[in-house]
Parts: sequence; C-alpha cells; structure tokens
Amino acid sequence: MLFFPKKAILAKIESVYGTDSVPTGAANAILARNLSIVPLNAELHKREVVLPVFGDLGAIPGSAHVTVEFEVELAGGGAAGTAPPWGPLVRACARAETISAGVDALYAPVAGAFEAVSIYFHLDGLRHRLTGCRGKLALSLNHDAIPVLKFSMVAIYNAPTDTALPTLTLTAWQKPLPVNKVNTPTFTLHTYAAVLSSLEIDDGTVVNFKDYVNAAEEVRVGGRPGVTGTAKVEAKLLATKDWFALARAGTMGALNLIHGTAAGNKVQIEAAQVQIGNPTYEDADGVAMLNLPLMFNITPAGNNEYTIRVL
Repeated sequence: MLFFPKKAILAKIESVYGTDSVPTGAANAILARNLSIVPLNAELHKREVVLPVFGDLGAIPGSAHVTVEFEVELAGGGAAGTAPPWGPLVRACARAETISAGVDALYAPVAGAFEAVSIYFHLDGLRHRLTGCRGKLALSLNHDAIPVLKFSMVAIYNAPTDTALPTLTLTAWQKPLPVNKVNTPTFTLHTYAAVLSSLEIDDGTVVNFKDYVNAAEEVRVGGRPGVTGTAKVEAKLLATKDWFALARAGTMGALNLIHGTAAGNKVQIEAAQVQIGNPTYEDADGVAMLNLPLMFNITPAGNNEYTIRVL
C-alpha cells in the first residue's frame, strides 16, 4: 500500500540534455504545493483495420512523455546574491540565471541555449524519473496570500522504480511573506502607485515533446508568443489615473513590484514595455476594482518582456 500524502520532489539542472543529473534530497529538494503528475502520457494508435467480425485488434503504443504541475512559494535565496532554491526550475522555463555576488540573482528570458532539469517525483516508495524537463512559468501574487511561482513541465518518460523516499534538506527555502502593504512595499504601473489586489503573469512559453526519426527524444521550446497578465487595482477618478485612455492609445509603460523587506528575502518583478488591455470593473466588498489585462512587450533588443530579480 502506498500513502498518497507521502510525496517528495527533487530537481537539478542537467549538464547534458536528457541525461539524468541525479538530484538528491540533501541538495535538490523542492518545497512544492498543489502537485499533480501525469506519470505516463503515451500516444495510443488504433489500428482501424477492416474485419469480418465485431471488435478491434487493440492499440499500438507510440511516443510517451510525462507532465507535472506544481507551485513553489515565492521567496528569496537567504542572502543577497544567492540563487534561490527554485532557481533551477525557472532556468528550465527558458530563462537564464545571472548571479551578481552580494547583490542579486537575475532571471531573464532567453531565446536559445535552453536549459533543462531532471526531476524525481516520489510517491511513498515509488519513484518516477523525469529527464529533459522544460516548461512554462507563471506568477501569482494575491492580497493576503502567499505569492507563488507556477510550473507546468513536460519531460521524457522513464520507467518508474520502487525506491524509498529520500530524506529532504529544506533549509535553503526561506519563509514566504503574504502580499500586503508591509511585505510588498513597491508597486507601480505606468508610473502610478496603484492600490493592488492581485497580479498574475503567464510567460506563455510553448513546449512540446518530440521524438523524430534520427533525433533524440527532446522537450522542445517552440517560442514565447506572448507574455500576458492581469493586475486588479482599485478604481480611481480619471483625474487620478485614466487607464481607459492608456488602453485606447496602446501606451507602453513600466511595471515594478518589490515583495519582501529584508535582504535575502526580497523579489523584484520589472518590465519596461507593458501595454494595458480592455479594463473591466469588479465589485470587491463594495469597492470598485479594475481588472487590467497586461501585455508584456519587448524592446528592439528582444528577450526582455520582464525579469525576476532576487535581492
């Protein structure tokens, strides 16, 4: 008998794509939540032949891959210039890591030289090895809730094994802070310090598993056609901030959010070219709120829709 609540997940950057990097509980434990996995996603090809009797001859198994989704708490690395323990996962979502010692760890989008992780998913005494993992990243910051990074990963299938649960070392994971006035001291959109209820960002990265003839199995990054999001802010008089005029004109502006107050547990989200979509109203306990669709655009330099900076 396996106990469903007894789970562990490990992740480590691969030095050679698709080659198991052998993550360990001591060095590569992931503190995840809302974890779900499709441990075998195999194509089944019906033969669809004509027979003189009822029934069929079964299906032929084809390509197989794994998908896994989970969240991690958005917090810092413990000290300024230290990579957070969730860094390898973000790197596997078409982002590059740049460490400035004693200053920050920066995660910026890339359009090539994509990294990947090996993930071990343990369910009690059973282990699934996921190699060549790449995926899509999203962020969610809601008032009076723990902010999270959301990962949707695709991986190469490997046969599961009976393997004991690892012992996890989780000291690198900092205690998260809920989103509120004190813990989230900075939020500006188009130079305006709006009263923020929530911010959602979705990278929109496209990943697909392929096993073409004369090519190795690979989870391929197919592009990042549009980084989108939504900011829910308190509605104000037009004289204060006219979001409708900005949306109508297609005006670009910056977004800046800092969550956390102490070095080693601060995260900054920055974007230079954010366009507002069609605003809509929402009632929040009798207060008028505006849902502002966001489009994160690039400058001519490219690959700069938004960055995640750990301070």
